[in-house]
Amino acid sequence: MIRIRAKRHSLGGYEFLEISGHAEYAEYGKDIVCAGVSALAETAALGLEHVARIKPLVKKREGYFILKLPDNVEMEAWKKAAVILDTI
Repeated sequence: MIRIRAKRHSLGGYEFLEISGHAEYAEYGKDIVCAGVSALAETAALGLEHVARIKPLVKKREGYFILKLPDNVEMEAWKKAAVILDTI
């Protein structure tokens, strides 16, 4: 089972996004559900860097991904980050 934990920020959007586990839809390397979740997580990280110009802390290993926003994000960038993370 894939578990997703996210913490909302008082300004809107999220402070962090944590994804763990496996979908167990298919065998390792052929699981399209895990691939879809991974694609969304990686896209969010890239969107934060290239669109919002925020360098998130990203840690990942098999079955685990965490994306955490830094504390010193300007309001305009925060608004873009909120849209990106709300979308996924």
